Amino acid sequence: VKVTGQWTLWLHLLLMAPAWGLILPLGAAIANRTKGVEGAPKGAWFKLHTTLQRVGWVLQLLGLIFAIVHCDKYSVHFNSSHTILGLVIVIIGTLQPLNAAFRPHPPEGGWPDGKPFARLAFEIWHKGVGWAAVVLGMFNVIVGALLAKSLDFDDATWVVPLVLGCIGIASFVLFFVLGVVSPNNALYKALTGANKAQSTETA
Repeated sequence: VKVTGQWTLWLHLLLMAPAWGLILPLGAAIANRTKGVEGAPKGAWFKLHTTLQRVGWVLQLLGLIFAIVHCDKYSVHFNSSHTILGLVIVIIGTLQPLNAAFRPHPPEGGWPDGKPFARLAFEIWHKGVGWAAVVLGMFNVIVGALLAKSLDFDDATWVVPLVLGCIGIASFVLFFVLGVVSPNNALYKALTGANKAQSTETA
């Protein structure tokens, strides 16, 4: 007999699948791909990046809360690779805006003697560890869906997060590849307001 997904599990998967399956990866891709869009207002990419990361940050914390509630009521804590990896990913994701808040800002005109150690350390952590969390987060969405299948939950409980995860991951990959192939594509210009800025200049 198939097991029906409990409300706590549904809230967990409906929060985590979009957070780590699309929103946080897309925010990282925007930071990586749209900085150099021609005609974009200064800092446009940063506003997009921080907006998406804030939304994803809240969703993944709520997802963690419902995972804890679910384990307390219906399961046990940390009994699978999905739950252990998920906790590590959420810890990293939660720390990202905190370490960003304390990053050393470059002076006007940049650092004359190159980036100081503190800035390099921040970039290695924020970008390197952040990207690792993004990749592992997308992977863990799929692992979670397959875990629900293996635990004999009904089809909806594992198919919904699997579909959401696959759609999100495909969207992220397409968005990233688009920037590699065409850095100044129409989508990037629309997102960063480059088209609007250019039309204002020529008006």
